[in-house]
Amino acid sequence: QNRFRGADGEWCTNCRQQLGNVRSARSELNTDNVVFIALSVETNLSASDLAQYANDNGFDWLFAVMTPELLSALSGTFGFTIANPPSTPHFIIRPDGTTTDLVTGIESSTQIVEQVKAAGGQG
Repeated sequence: QNRFRGADGEWCTNCRQQLGNVRSARSELNTDNVVFIALSVETNLSASDLAQYANDNGFDWLFAVMTPELLSALSGTFGFTIANPPSTPHFIIRPDGTTTDLVTGIESSTQIVEQVKAAGGQG
């Protein structure tokens, strides 16, 4: 399975727009082959608050709050941009465990689908 990961902030309007595009992309892909995970960079956010945010916005995939250690590790791998939600950072973990480069910027659902397929995910 491919895993599409994005780093988000509950307060971030760019993130909410990007997550809407992720929702549309999910409807175009076989989610048996692709897992979408939204990671909150707000390390002190409660899991219940994040779940409420996802529910309130109709985002029905996996959301998780990053630990400070995970945020530090991802920053070490991808640079500090991963911790800047308004840049809408996201990457894909391929089935073999390798990752794509970090991508920033709001992308359309079509662009997300193309990235997932290019990384080896099956639609």
